Amino acid sequence: MIAVTTLADWLKSLPNSSSVAVDDGGLTLVEIDKNGKQTDAYWEVGGVPLPEDVAADEAEEKAAKAAPKKRRKATRK
Repeated sequence: MIAVTTLADWLKSLPNSSSVAVDDGGLTLVEIDKNGKQTDAYWEVGGVPLPEDVAADEAEEKAAKAAPKKRRKATRK
């Protein structure tokens, strides 16, 4: 899943003569040039997050915030 603004920015970056298609896997948008050929431009949208994936991501973020910060040693030049 991606933000609407992120997708809009990607679409704006493509030439006006291009089209957009969904790849065979169904999770990636690809650019089709004015000649009907797929280009190297793509944007992996992904699917709808499953509740257990969201919960795992939230737990990971919470753990990362709770972990002590590593301090870098000061170096002298």
